[in-house]
Amino acid sequence: MREGWCAEPAFFEDGGTSADAWRQQPGSPAYCTSLSAEELKRALAQAESQFLAQRRELILEIIADRAAQNPEAMTVEYVTAMNRLVTAGAF
Repeated sequence: MREGWCAEPAFFEDGGTSADAWRQQPGSPAYCTSLSAEELKRALAQAESQFLAQRRELILEIIADRAAQNPEAMTVEYVTAMNRLVTAGAF
């Protein structure tokens, strides 16, 4: 796996047209959550645009706070867990 904030998926899922790209943006349940193929399909289908900005800001606030307190704790697993936690009710 390549180093980075999100784990690379071992598969690809058609997210739809460019008009549907918001379903994969920060704050959506499909963004940076390392889902299985079936979970990703569900997350894309059930994403709700009206919550993206609020969820994105909450995730960024949590991550920034953690980075300030303990930079060594900023791992792929932590960021993935926070994204999953904040978007858990979305699918």
